Amino acid sequence: MTHRLNDDEFAPYLVHHLLAASAGVQLFRAASRTWRDTKHGPDLRRVTEAVDADRRELAALVRRLGYRVPPVRRVVGVVGAVATRIDPINPLRRRGSQATELELEALESAVDAKESLWDTLLSLPPTPGLDRAALQRLQKRAGEQRERLTAIRRATVAARFLRS
Repeated sequence: MTHRLNDDEFAPYLVHHLLAASAGVQLFRAASRTWRDTKHGPDLRRVTEAVDADRRELAALVRRLGYRVPPVRRVVGVVGAVATRIDPINPLRRRGSQATELELEALESAVDAKESLWDTLLSLPPTPGLDRAALQRLQKRAGEQRERLTAIRRATVAARFLRS
């Protein structure tokens, strides 16, 4: 049995994820700048590049399905991307503060949301336009991103919250 997507519900769902992904890439770039001269910098840069690649794949999926970002949503997305470029969580780009902890936790949460997106799409029965192999690859990559971010947070948390 072939299933058709309910475009009235599915399109806005994907568009919301795409807008969040665009803002998320800016948060990842800001965090990468914060950590670039540390031993965790290369790992965070690789995660940032992968997150941006995932956003591009989601944008391609949206286009392939014939969906468009409504103009008002586009404006909201641009405003959100500009706001996250400033890095509202850690504007001073300090690595040894509670803001850094919140920033790392926010990155982990963003990846969790993305992994949930891929899981949701994989939970649908086989549907034209949804490439299961690609979705499985994206879900696996999100899990790997989460593991890297968690490792960075765990390796650096003592420096933030313990006194020597």
